[in-house]
Amino acid sequence: MDKDDEYTVTPSQRQSAPFFLSGFLAQSCVVAICVMIGLWMGVYSSHPGLDWTDTFHRLHLHPFLMVVAVVFSATEAILIFRMLRTISKPTVKAIHVFLHTATLALVGTALAAVIKSKNDLKFTHFYSAHSWFALIVLFLYASEYVAGIIVFVLPTRCISDTMRQNILPFHKFFGLCTYVFALITIGMGVFDFLESIV
Repeated sequence: MDKDDEYTVTPSQRQSAPFFLSGFLAQSCVVAICVMIGLWMGVYSSHPGLDWTDTFHRLHLHPFLMVVAVVFSATEAILIFRMLRTISKPTVKAIHVFLHTATLALVGTALAAVIKSKNDLKFTHFYSAHSWFALIVLFLYASEYVAGIIVFVLPTRCISDTMRQNILPFHKFFGLCTYVFALITIGMGVFDFLESIV
């Protein structure tokens, strides 16, 4: 068995009801969370709306885009290796990279939204633990992304297949740690938002 496939899902496991059900539940939760945050920011908040032209609506884009980026896109990027075992590995890798690229693009847009809104409202930047954790997580995520591209995507003569297999467990571990830190940071942001409207 290839070291890269140490968690290979067998065809019988893939077709089993618990595997299908757990995958379906994970996907459903991800979509439900994105829909709920969209409804909260777009319909039920004190200044409902998601629009770049209005300052408050642009401010609402920040949590919405961050949740879509991390809770949807990054989660899908992680789950893709387990859920699409029948598709070729290069195709799954390409989807994995695309989803992480989309995550970074959404995060960048969300950061631009909150910075522009705070500038328009004359609010202070980077005053909370949430914002500092977010900067650290963004640095970790971007570092993990660049390292992953260099080691696993770009064809390089400097990195052998053996070295890639040795690096893979660290890539998985630090990627999951960064993902968990990102989820915690989103939770901190939600609490900051709730505090600001109370």
